[in-house]
Amino acid sequence: MAKGRVSLHALGRFMASIRVMQPHRLTLSEARSRIERAAAIAAAKYRLVWRWVDGVLEVFPPPGVAVGARGRLRLLDGAAQAEVELPGPYRFVQARVASRLARELDDLLAC
Repeated sequence: MAKGRVSLHALGRFMASIRVMQPHRLTLSEARSRIERAAAIAAAKYRLVWRWVDGVLEVFPPPGVAVGARGRLRLLDGAAQAEVELPGPYRFVQARVASRLARELDDLLAC
């Protein structure tokens, strides 16, 4: 599987943004099914809240943890587009989070 593109951005002093574009060869239905299974496991393990809104998976941390953080994942034909926003105190782990997100998406969407 081709490796995805990762970009990191500072959103002022108080937020950091991660974007990952991960190619895949799955049908949208299969990709969504895999993403939903992974979201359910992450929700149980980390108490995350997730929901689909207009074809975009939105993910939020539990109340009181990483306030202001959020993630979004849009499935496209041939690619998954993920974006994570981290509040200021978590900017120092931005590269680590990006690397882990890219690796997990690569594994999750492999044929």
